[in-house]
Amino acid sequence: MVDDLVRTAPSPIIGIGVGSPGIVDADGTVLSAPNFGWERVELARLLGERVDVPVIVTNDANAAVLGEYIFAGAAQDVLLIRVGRGVGSGLLTGGRLLTGAHLAGGELGHVTIGTDGGPRCACGKVGCLEAWLAAGALSARLAAGDSGRSARRGSGSASRSHPSSVSSTSPRSSSPAPGTARRRAP
Repeated sequence: MVDDLVRTAPSPIIGIGVGSPGIVDADGTVLSAPNFGWERVELARLLGERVDVPVIVTNDANAAVLGEYIFAGAAQDVLLIRVGRGVGSGLLTGGRLLTGAHLAGGELGHVTIGTDGGPRCACGKVGCLEAWLAAGALSARLAAGDSGRSARRGSGSASRSHPSSVSSTSPRSSSPAPGTARRRAP
């Protein structure tokens, strides 16, 4: 897919930026993305071997909140919650991205909620926020006309994807990326 995007680009490509779910280190290695079944995927290196431009890979929610701040005029203090295949967040304070001590500062999808167990998450834990609220879990519950009973019976596991699966969004868009919501600080 990257080869096709580079080949058909209407302008010269000077770099590629990728927002990946999960925990991503400064070298662009996805340390863990349970919904994709990824552990230590050197995504920046893999993509860099295919193209002759710099490649930056970061967490998708962090990329989204930075995009909102830089291109859409979001406040310097903002929390962006991204709900899609998983649930994550990006947090800016004073215009600075907070990633946390272990690069998982916004990984709220794997916080266990409730005391009744709940559905099994793709990460293996039971009752993660993501297992309740990710798009697939919500869709299944809505289709079943259920307020939560079927979610407890289901596995909550998302389908796996290959590291070459890449999606793009326009950085010039004035609206949040699909699956994101924006709350501006007062």
